[in-house]
Amino acid sequence: MCSDLSRFEFILKMILDIESYLDRYDGSITVMMKDNMAYNATLLSLIQIGEALNKIKNSYDILDSSDIKGAYSVRNFIAHDYDGVNKAIIEDIIRYRIPELKQKIKNIINCKEEAKKC
Repeated sequence: MCSDLSRFEFILKMILDIESYLDRYDGSITVMMKDNMAYNATLLSLIQIGEALNKIKNSYDILDSSDIKGAYSVRNFIAHDYDGVNKAIIEDIIRYRIPELKQKIKNIINCKEEAKKC
């Protein structure tokens, strides 16, 4: 059985993977998304993030339920309507949502490692 902590660590790894793809294009999301391999890898990472967030068992004050619902909705949209994915929405997620989620996930991991209540 997978613990919440291991799921959060997995989500952080997926976020770091997206950031590493972006680094290959000097931080240009637009240029990265024109590369088929990087774009597909990013979409797969977003699918995995949504799936892992949806499996979180406990509630965490720092993690809003809308974060989970939104990530899972993106996961479903990508998985079920791949051809209809709007690159502008993906760009917005990478630019704004992923950095916010990364910080929240890091805070939860740090909190859990310090054995504090999150």
